[in-house]
Amino acid sequence: MLFRSKMSFKLKHELEHLPAKIQALTEEITDMEAQLANPAFYMEDPQAFDKIVRELPKRRAALTAAEERWLTLEEMREQTEG
Repeated sequence: MLFRSKMSFKLKHELEHLPAKIQALTEEITDMEAQLANPAFYMEDPQAFDKIVRELPKRRAALTAAEERWLTLEEMREQTEG
């Protein structure tokens, strides 16, 4: 007999909310990339340009981490539910 433990409420809650977080990060990254694609952006607002250049790698890393966490939790859910 194989015993499968249930996911905790905290992990279920995290799994349910990760897709929205992933979507928000994706949209934010897309917006930042669109701003950087504007050739006049640096000339119009060098401070905003610098901020986006510093923040974009952090957002990409956060997106990767959220996607990996979602995958881990989804695999856990599948194992516990059979």
